[in-house]
Amino acid sequence: EFHIGGNEALPDLKGLESVQSIGARLFLAGNNAMGKINGFPGLESIGGDLNINTNPGLTELNGFSQLQLIGGDVIIDSNPALTNLTGFPSLSKIDGYLKISTNESLGHLEGFANLLEIGGSLIIGPNPSLLTVTGLSSLSAIGEFIWFDNNTSLENISGLTMLESIGEYLQVSDNPALPHVDGLSNVKTIGGALQVFRNDSLE
Repeated sequence: EFHIGGNEALPDLKGLESVQSIGARLFLAGNNAMGKINGFPGLESIGGDLNINTNPGLTELNGFSQLQLIGGDVIIDSNPALTNLTGFPSLSKIDGYLKISTNESLGHLEGFANLLEIGGSLIIGPNPSLLTVTGLSSLSAIGEFIWFDNNTSLENISGLTMLESIGEYLQVSDNPALPHVDGLSNVKTIGGALQVFRNDSLE
């Protein structure tokens, strides 16, 4: 396990460039001075979770360019200055869930263009500045549920046009600026309930 947390003056992760695989969890939290995560350019797989949370100075995630597989969950939560998620261009599979929540400055969900499968759930929200979800354009299957909840600025989820299968339920709720859900037009199978409510602009 890699646990890098509570380092108030640590500005970056230099010195980890040769790491190719982490067998368990990678946990990055409470690093107040870290503006970018760019220290894992050779990392190809993580056996457990990738947890990036409560890093108040973090603005960019651009350091996982070779990462292809995550064996656990991906949690990107409570990073108030984070503006983009462009750092996962090679990621093709997440065995657990993908949760992106409480990132107050995140305007666009990009950076997962080659992600094909999520074994668990996709949870987006709350992210009050999130406008678009365009970075999941290759995603075809989600093993459990999708939950878009309480993204008060969200206007577009067009980046899910390849999605065909949802193992459990689909919920889109409390996204008052969302005018349509056309990005889900190719979904053929939903294993459970379809719940769409309190989206005031939905036509």
